[in-house]
Amino acid sequence: MIFGCVDGDLIALLEMDVTSLDVEDVARRFKNIRARDFNPKSLEVYESRFKNALSSFREYVRDPGAWCPASRQRSQNSVS
Repeated sequence: MIFGCVDGDLIALLEMDVTSLDVEDVARRFKNIRARDFNPKSLEVYESRFKNALSSFREYVRDPGAWCPASRQRSQNSVS
């Protein structure tokens, strides 16, 4: 969602080198473009998820054999 909003050119998105992407710039541009469509908390969540996903991808690209996804702790209220 963030990429499509900031740079709508699909071909450019497919060819983009995300390993050298300026994450802060992309997040700022997304917030500026979509500020009227989302509340501030939602924008923060989008930014956080985007940063986490990109960080995970960069780790994978650096060393695919050693990469494993970050584990999330289940909440206390989760049903097994």
